[in-house]
Amino acid sequence: MDNSSLFDVKVRTCSAHLITLLTLIKGKVVLVTGGAKGIGRMISEGFIQNGATVYISSRDAKACEQACKELNALGKGKADFIAADLYKEDAAKNIADELKKRAGSTSPLSYDSRHPRKTTSSR
Repeated sequence: MDNSSLFDVKVRTCSAHLITLLTLIKGKVVLVTGGAKGIGRMISEGFIQNGATVYISSRDAKACEQACKELNALGKGKADFIAADLYKEDAAKNIADELKKRAGSTSPLSYDSRHPRKTTSSR
């Protein structure tokens, strides 16, 4: 088997696992950090299209609000947002507390779409 065939097999296997996950997600609560833009937005859309309740989180509340409007227009799942700056220590606890209030759950499926970034003391 040459390298291109091996790559095709790996991609198909990865895709099959993702499709399986998406089919099992209906009715579940999902938190997608960085879910308002880019890859996180696309992941959020996949969960919504498969019937999940998706909470997106980002520092950009306006982008979250706009993404939720677009995601809710898809009609299968439900989107809401929790604006948070995860560079601040208490943000994760605040997200967990807010999820518990809104969704009644403290253990949703979580997907972090952020890229690793160099942090500075000014954040």
